[in-house]
Amino acid sequence: MSKQILPAHLAAIVSTLLTDPQALGELDSEDTFLRFFEAIGQVVADHCGGTINGVSPALCPGSVEADGQPMLSVSPSESLPSMTENVWAPYDPEGWADARTSESDAQ
Repeated sequence: MSKQILPAHLAAIVSTLLTDPQALGELDSEDTFLRFFEAIGQVVADHCGGTINGVSPALCPGSVEADGQPMLSVSPSESLPSMTENVWAPYDPEGWADARTSESDAQ
C-alpha cells in the first residue's frame, strides 16, 4: 500500500529540506542541496511564472544571515500575472526595480 501525503505534510517536508536538511538526514552535500533548492524554485516558476537563472552557493556556509545562505536567482518573465502581484513579489523588493521601471515606461 502507498502512503497518502497531504499538501501540509509535503509543505513540511520541503520546508525542512530547505531550512534544516540535516534534521531529516537528507541532502547531505552542498551540491545535492543546491540542486534541490534550484529544482524547487523551478517547480514554482513553472506553475507561477518567472525564470530561474540558477543558484549561488552560500558565501559563509553555516551562517544564518541572508548573505550567508545560498540564493535562488529569479528574473521576471511574461508568464507572471504582473510585476507586483506574483509569488516572488514580496521578496527582495529592489531585485526587479529596473524591470518595474521599464514596464511603467512602456505604459
